[in-house]
Amino acid sequence: MKIELEISFKNVRAERYRAFDGAEAEELFFSFDCKGYSGSFFSHISPVYLMLRPENALLRIPLFSGELKLFFDNVADYYYLPDEDMAIHKSVASFVDKNHRIKATASNCYVRKKGLFIPGGLPSEKDAPPAVHEYRESRKDRLFWIEFDESILTQKERSGKYLRSVLNLPGLLPEPYSFS
Repeated sequence: MKIELEISFKNVRAERYRAFDGAEAEELFFSFDCKGYSGSFFSHISPVYLMLRPENALLRIPLFSGELKLFFDNVADYYYLPDEDMAIHKSVASFVDKNHRIKATASNCYVRKKGLFIPGGLPSEKDAPPAVHEYRESRKDRLFWIEFDESILTQKERSGKYLRSVLNLPGLLPEPYSFS
């Protein structure tokens, strides 16, 4: 039997810090009330940290600044351009010299994107966000990233939806608890 924990989003803030390697990085802290849980609990599913306490709860989420890949599913519809390290749709590939393209495979059917990313969550049906691109370092990665949007910091409804989507990640909470 699942025990539903009722959450109430309070705020989100971004903070800069210096990592162990000396690089500057940024992370988000989501603060929320959690009704239905009376103990103290700490959980970590890379890269997300969760701390529940009776008086408040906190979710820590790092931002990733760098390059990730957007993999395409319908590999047969793409060609890979080795010189550019990217895949293009076959409708566009017809304009590329045949010596500079090869049929795409699952491992090279992608485009690269540089930017600022946050871990993707598992939205509940009621909080499903609009379709977003899922970026990964490799096709086999279970963790995916989405482009960071400043509205997560400024729009309370969007912040709350993202918070709930991350809290739905499998294994973040011990059985039999779940978030509503």
